[in-house]
Amino acid sequence: MVAINEEFIKKNILDENANIFGACIIGAPECMVLSKLNFEISNEEVKRLTEVFTLFRENPLVIGGKIYTRTKTTSSYILAKNDTTGIALFQNNMGLIAVAKFLDNSIEPERLLKILQSAILKALL
Repeated sequence: MVAINEEFIKKNILDENANIFGACIIGAPECMVLSKLNFEISNEEVKRLTEVFTLFRENPLVIGGKIYTRTKTTSSYILAKNDTTGIALFQNNMGLIAVAKFLDNSIEPERLLKILQSAILKALL
């Protein structure tokens, strides 16, 4: 498994065009934090996020005390926003979930999801 360290983050997640300021990959039983900057997720929020693709599909996302309104939902990812902040959740076929916060309108959602997907795959190697 690849070490999730600062070098990995800079190389695979926080490229100069991404404007992602917080990301983590959630997988039972632990959460691999890619960047803690402005990004805190409580244990209860982790539990909700792992259920969000089924039980809470239609409910608003509440992370760090902020409510994020969904803007797009598919079977593998959810995009939501709060004022000028966006958030993306990505789930792969192993049930791992990547979560990233980014500045709204600063990155194309498809590009963000590709970055997250790539990070998950590299972390699993």
